[in-house]
Amino acid sequence: MVDDEGRVIIPFIYNSKKELTSAENKHFDISYTKWYKQEAARYIDKKGEFEKTDHFEARMNDAKLQEEYLREVMADAPQRYFEEKVWKKGELQLTLGEYNADEECFPIIVDIAPWNSIMLPVPMAEAKTFKNEFASIKSVAAKTAQLGIRYDAPSIETINFTMSNGKKYYYGER
Repeated sequence: MVDDEGRVIIPFIYNSKKELTSAENKHFDISYTKWYKQEAARYIDKKGEFEKTDHFEARMNDAKLQEEYLREVMADAPQRYFEEKVWKKGELQLTLGEYNADEECFPIIVDIAPWNSIMLPVPMAEAKTFKNEFASIKSVAAKTAQLGIRYDAPSIETINFTMSNGKKYYYGER
């Protein structure tokens, strides 16, 4: 699978049975759209705990009422999705890639999706220090991560890394 710029984002391989598989099988259950549809199906034809019978019966016969009801019960869907698909595994796993001196940034690979990496701007003069401290600061940085949904999967929207001297490096909008 390739992204819109032609880069491989999920490497595919064939197994001995000539079946197409992925080198990143652990991530195939992350589709937000698929998860949302499955989650919504749990509510669509069941009476809600705080729903009156007459409203439930009307909802079952009116697509607009059904849509409104689903919008209400699925309002917190992104948060539930992150709790189930990301935080259930515990802390985000962050891996530091090789510094790109021309662009003055580090790629940081995030374990929540097979194509999920961020490019963290770090000036060249500070890059060695950042690399040396990365192992000790990544755990705290992971707790600052704000997640969003991109390409139908969880992604890092913002994250910040704080060095031992107090210097901060940000990814995303501030």
